[in-house]
Amino acid sequence: MKTTVSFVIAAIAALWAFSDSLPFQNEVTVYKMFCTGGLKEGKCNSKEQTANPTTFKVLVDQQTVLYWHGGNDAPKRLVHCAVRNTQNWSCQLGNRLEDDPKYQWEMVDGRYRDVVQKPALSSQELFYQVPKWYWWWVRFSQDR
Repeated sequence: MKTTVSFVIAAIAALWAFSDSLPFQNEVTVYKMFCTGGLKEGKCNSKEQTANPTTFKVLVDQQTVLYWHGGNDAPKRLVHCAVRNTQNWSCQLGNRLEDDPKYQWEMVDGRYRDVVQKPALSSQELFYQVPKWYWWWVRFSQDR
């Protein structure tokens, strides 16, 4: 009996941890961290803090992506998009479609990144994506 209960709890925990990667969803949430001392060679050697997660709702048939930060933000629409599926898309930011985009957001195989042509300071240097379980682990430890 204890083995069955343990298995069920482990299965639920695994499903929750990987739920953003399930293929039948049209939403994906990106969990990002912030390193208070800055990243050194791609690693944080100081205190990590959680940033607000960003959820992207991908509408393949409309070639559109909606997004919102945390639970308090109203959804915003990205319109200049090329969408293959929830895990693979690219959207150019701005009011008009440019031949040489200066800034775009993209998701490639579930990994989100900003593409900046001439960055003054890239957000890649400040924030970095982490797995959902690790984000929650740090979030719970921050509250203590």
